Amino acid sequence: MNVRKLSKRILEGMLIGATLFGNLENVSAPAVDTGYTYGVHRQFLWDKAVREQNADGIGIPYISVPKSYCARYAVNLAKELFNKNYNGGPAWDLKYYNPVIYNFEKQEDTKNLIIEGKLQQGMLVSSKWPVKDINEYWTDENKKGLDKEGHPIKFTHVVEYIGIGRKTNEGVLDLPEPLFSHEWGWTKEVLTQKQLWDKYKIEFVNVINDKELRD
Repeated sequence: MNVRKLSKRILEGMLIGATLFGNLENVSAPAVDTGYTYGVHRQFLWDKAVREQNADGIGIPYISVPKSYCARYAVNLAKELFNKNYNGGPAWDLKYYNPVIYNFEKQEDTKNLIIEGKLQQGMLVSSKWPVKDINEYWTDENKKGLDKEGHPIKFTHVVEYIGIGRKTNEGVLDLPEPLFSHEWGWTKEVLTQKQLWDKYKIEFVNVINDKELRD
């Protein structure tokens, strides 16, 4: 093929390409279902968390604390299970001694927090429940009903996130769920967020990490 014919072929190819490109300018790209794509991605992240944070194989050690010392139980259990170092104190004062990394605006599903990394194994969750005599709780006995900063006490319980599993004190779950360990009176148990609500009307308030995160 001589140079003249080659140049002609190249020119013809350029003209065909330009024609096709011009015709494609008005062709829309296939529609993407962003909701479906987002859901698939979230499910992938959740399945990954289920594998990496399996709680069914975790043996809960016995932690000796006085009756209803839920905060001390959670702090000591976090140290025993996950080597977390929390500054101790009453449930309502832990937020002053350790960094709060998330505040619940409502009774959110903790699965989303786990996917986003805002709730990890060994973190504590301050919680509130209907307490008729909440004004009898205190840090300083001369200031009953107030926390260490003098603010009204709004929550009196704390639980610890231990991972994702299918076995709780209430039985075997159909699907893996976030599990929380806590002390209630003398009872020490592992329950889901829904079981904590159904059984005690416990509502999550904030997520607390250990003091190692403090600047």
